[in-house]
Amino acid sequence: MDIGAATIVEKLIELWPAGLTVILVCLWLPTPLPGQTNKDKISTWDKSVTLRGGLGYDDNVLLSTENEQESAFWDSGLELMLFRLPVDRHQFYFFLSAEDRRFLKKEVATNKEQTLIAVTQYDYEVTDKWDAGIGLQYIFQDEVFDVSATEATLTTLPLTAHSVELSPSITRQLSEKDEIELEFAVRRQFFRKPLDDYWEGGPQIAWEHAYGDRSKLDLTYSFQWRFYDTRTTRNTEGFTIPDTSLEFRSHEIELSNEHYWDEQRRWRTDTEVGVELNSDNGSDYFGYWRYFAEEALRYQVDAWEVEAQVGASYYSYEHQRVSRSDREKRERASIDASLRGQRTLWKELTGYAELKYEEALSNRETEEYDATTIVMGVDWSF
Repeated sequence: MDIGAATIVEKLIELWPAGLTVILVCLWLPTPLPGQTNKDKISTWDKSVTLRGGLGYDDNVLLSTENEQESAFWDSGLELMLFRLPVDRHQFYFFLSAEDRRFLKKEVATNKEQTLIAVTQYDYEVTDKWDAGIGLQYIFQDEVFDVSATEATLTTLPLTAHSVELSPSITRQLSEKDEIELEFAVRRQFFRKPLDDYWEGGPQIAWEHAYGDRSKLDLTYSFQWRFYDTRTTRNTEGFTIPDTSLEFRSHEIELSNEHYWDEQRRWRTDTEVGVELNSDNGSDYFGYWRYFAEEALRYQVDAWEVEAQVGASYYSYEHQRVSRSDREKRERASIDASLRGQRTLWKELTGYAELKYEEALSNRETEEYDATTIVMGVDWSF
């Protein structure tokens, strides 16, 4: 991405609280249904807004293998949802999530982390059984990335990234409880150096089966083709091959289940399992198998909600070796776990506490790290 354009975007994101104030005021004005007047007070549009603030602590800000840097931080965030009721076969929603984390310890190498996600989706009910839609997504990230899965020599480092994705789709209702969706996404990914920008795109087909009381089962297959701007292929020993252009091809299958265990829907589990095969257009030096699984348990009653989550992934590389002297095949794994509790304190005011743990394991010692984060704060929804 052009540095001038990227800098402008980053400055706008830093000033998001002031800019969004104007947007929120505008969204507060209702839009009447066709044929109605403002006196009817019924609108095709609805919205929800959540503001968040909290204090926390991170014991490994840079996800370092050694010489970890720890710091307390101030967390602020916003979530905005705007949607249009599908009263005339047209449906629209817009979702915005922004988070700003400021580290309070001056000695830390990075003083902030920022994330912004903006998603908009338009759907049209063509017939009773066919829907068509198009989605647009923008993601901004200024944080520490673990890039070791697809990079030859890099592990974790602070980076700035922007991505834009366009995804048209069609959905076919097979029965009262089954539907199938075909989507084709095109994504442009921008990075600040040293990472390389790329184009990525491909189809995704998903089958969904609803059962019980709002429970569902999903099976998804996706294929993604990635084209890097300047990266070159490598031979099986990891040496770059001049005058080549690196491409990735990825196949992924995922099975997910959202299940409610009681009639009151107090207990819910979310389960995901899947496998990915990644290959490149050279010697397949960057090729790997990835196996992943995640389980989340949520309990909600009255003013309380508690959620526990654990996930793991495992990478197996066919051609990469631990080092020049150690010819064992490279392997890496990651573990993520979290525990979150929240309670309604007063009307739309909610207090929360969250504990997160992440760990990277590898037979390359330079890729290993662990980090624990804890944060407590309040949410205000209106």
